[in-house]
Amino acid sequence: MTPTLLKSPASKRLAQAALLILTVTLAACAHSPETLAPAPPAAKRNLPATPRLLTKAPPVPHLDAECYFPWFRVPGCRGKDTTAMLLLTVSDDNELRSRLGAVPTWYANVRKSYGGK
Repeated sequence: MTPTLLKSPASKRLAQAALLILTVTLAACAHSPETLAPAPPAAKRNLPATPRLLTKAPPVPHLDAECYFPWFRVPGCRGKDTTAMLLLTVSDDNELRSRLGAVPTWYANVRKSYGGK
């Protein structure tokens, strides 16, 4: 035996209409302004000043006015000294790594000032 509940086109349309009405009704109820909670007030924070070296990235390394990082496919870098480019890249990486070393200490001090672990 096969169920004959939704065999006729009229019963299918009736079921689709009922589903649509139910969905629209529930969606309207869920988004009415009366049911939403008021927004919480903005929290006031007194964070310590961000270290200067953490907030600004250093300029991109330049070999000269026409040759700059990334060296590959920069028109002004063709035929220039690759050893100098490598030295500039390594020194720039070392500077960025030294700046990153200050980040965990800064965040640890922020956590301590707020009573965190």
